[in-house]
Amino acid sequence: MATFVLIPGGGTDPWYWHRLVDELRVRGHEAISVDLPCEDDAAGLDEYADTVGAR
Repeated sequence: MATFVLIPGGGTDPWYWHRLVDELRVRGHEAISVDLPCEDDAAGLDEYADTVGAR
């Protein structure tokens, strides 16, 4: 099956994906919801990309 990496947007957190994560897993997929460093005002696109890539 497939692996899905779910990225929250607009300053939200990974919890917002919980229903989709559950549904994807029920269907046999792996689902990873990423916690971006949005609380760090110095974090930019590079830090966000590094966080996603580390998953």
